[in-house]
Amino acid sequence: VDYEIRFINDNFILFYLFVYFCQCNFYYYYYYLFAGAFGESVSVTEGDSVTLHTALLEIQKDDVIQWRFGADGALIAQINRATRKVFKYDDADKRFRHRLKLDYLTGSLTIKNIGTNHSGLYEVDISTSSIKHTIHKTFNVTVSGEMKTVSVMEGESVTLHTDDTEVQSNDLILWMFRDTVIAEINKTAQIFYIYNGDNGQFRDKLKLNNQTGSLTITECKTSNSGLYELNINMFIITEPRLSSGEIAGMVVVLLVFATIVAVVIYYRWKISKLKCKYYS
Repeated sequence: VDYEIRFINDNFILFYLFVYFCQCNFYYYYYYLFAGAFGESVSVTEGDSVTLHTALLEIQKDDVIQWRFGADGALIAQINRATRKVFKYDDADKRFRHRLKLDYLTGSLTIKNIGTNHSGLYEVDISTSSIKHTIHKTFNVTVSGEMKTVSVMEGESVTLHTDDTEVQSNDLILWMFRDTVIAEINKTAQIFYIYNGDNGQFRDKLKLNNQTGSLTITECKTSNSGLYELNINMFIITEPRLSSGEIAGMVVVLLVFATIVAVVIYYRWKISKLKCKYYS
């Protein structure tokens, strides 16, 4: 009986394991860093209700759920299951007063009778004290305003309101008439512009309220009749955050990889001994 001994190239094994490890880490970092940073986009019409889901079937007995709004991360709602307490907070401008509803079973947040001033970044942190694990989710909510009809006599003035009491520090407000920008507020860049419009029809006619973003059209003419659109956008810059559980997951991945490398090195040493013994 003849036997043929073939030795696997141990360098190839190391290369294959390295490629596999890189693939695993790529998907891991993509999901937690990039997917978590951009979050889920939600569009809703003004006046409707929207529910932001935690994706939990049921809150655990020691869970703490915190909902935050805006670039500053203002706390607007919280559930502490251990103490059986549910909190809803009014922010400085009272925009969420009587509008929030918390699902005590799942922790999901419902915003009722939503307005354009509720557009922006929503974040939820789900913390479990027993295992020191936190899940972080983000939602980018865009509210489209309903169409309102305003009647005005020729020669009079009319003000189109944003329903905001104050423009936020990271707001971008655009007033458009027939697909043309006629006024702009960029609070981040401290830009407050009014434009003449096509054929100069708004020359010396527009007044922009820098505090609320409302637009006043003076000495109205029939040529000023038409559809005016208000777009309020929020510049959102988020830093991806890893919870303690996610960090622990990365540590486990690294330990597994280190174990695999150690095993490969061991078998490489064993194979080299077999080679020496066979050829001797």
